[in-house]
Amino acid sequence: MDSILEMSDNKKKFTVFIPSNHGLEQGGWTLESITKKSKTELIEFIQAHILSINIQPDCLQKKEGNLIVETNFIYPNILYSSKGLPYNYSIGLKIMDNQLFINGKEQGNLKLIKTKNGSLYEIIDPLVPPSKSAWELLQSDPEYSLYTQLMIATDSMYTAIFEKANGYKPQDGHSNAQTFQRNSLEKYHFVFKNNKDNDLYVDDLTTWFIPTNKAFHDLGFNSLDDLLNFNKKRGEPEREWQEPISGYAGFYGIRGEFATDTLLDYHHNWGLRFADLPYKQGHMKILVFSNDLPSKSLKTFPIAHYEKLILNGVHKADLYYLFPFISSNNSIKLPNEVHNAILTKQDVLTLNGIIQGVDRILVPDSLNIF
Repeated sequence: MDSILEMSDNKKKFTVFIPSNHGLEQGGWTLESITKKSKTELIEFIQAHILSINIQPDCLQKKEGNLIVETNFIYPNILYSSKGLPYNYSIGLKIMDNQLFINGKEQGNLKLIKTKNGSLYEIIDPLVPPSKSAWELLQSDPEYSLYTQLMIATDSMYTAIFEKANGYKPQDGHSNAQTFQRNSLEKYHFVFKNNKDNDLYVDDLTTWFIPTNKAFHDLGFNSLDDLLNFNKKRGEPEREWQEPISGYAGFYGIRGEFATDTLLDYHHNWGLRFADLPYKQGHMKILVFSNDLPSKSLKTFPIAHYEKLILNGVHKADLYYLFPFISSNNSIKLPNEVHNAILTKQDVLTLNGIIQGVDRILVPDSLNIF
């Protein structure tokens, strides 16, 4: 530990989290397994428990919701944002009723040891940086099978509509045609991206409220076919002629979305439509844990923003899109909804953000979907 801290700025003070022996053993960190770990593995494990700031309890007790901080653990093969920034493992800290919470999970009574160069907190379980993308975890969980199947199917169908109209896929056309290449997994930040140097990176860490199969079943969608038939009944995207410009030949673009896109707007994009290009997160870390939901400050929490030109384009105004839900302990709903969506699978950490599983489809009651 001393040598690791010496590698950091020795003028800084630190926060160190110390897992219990029982928690370490439950996590597979026995004396036998530790002796078999490489030096790199041991250093990375320790770095995930160190902050290069000194966090005092008052800071966590007075703050509504979790304080999101970066640990000293840096992913060796993944970058943050297309700018190629280091990607540090982030955690959420909160103290409530003298209980310490990390990433929404209770870590026992507050036990603090103050030192000359920082603070030590005793915790129950070790901190484990996520190792899989959000999409990998969603696909591995059978309770999300309808959701993942639908995402893949609608992307494929969208491409098929374009290809049938033009004789080629969007990615095979000129730059204007490529704007119709639909990749929901990238759009909603479920997967890694590649920068110009072909390095992997994650962008805009976010939180998703993903419907379980039960949520679909309760609306009468018991299979993927039910969902696709619903799309056909409501009307699918249509081709629309794009006039030739800048020396490019004309082609058929796509107008509209699938009805199921509307069903899922609030689950993976906070209610912003697929075509809402002006709004951007701007590399914000929108990490909402289950124990954040009772916080009143969520009502004014900005999810995304854009700059709008006013007065003949001379001045700019910053417009913000706020947290769209009414929330309480382990549940959320839209302002005009009667019933809550319960978080049935809470605080699942991924490399792209947090998955919160919900048992209801979140659509405004005023929206006639059938």
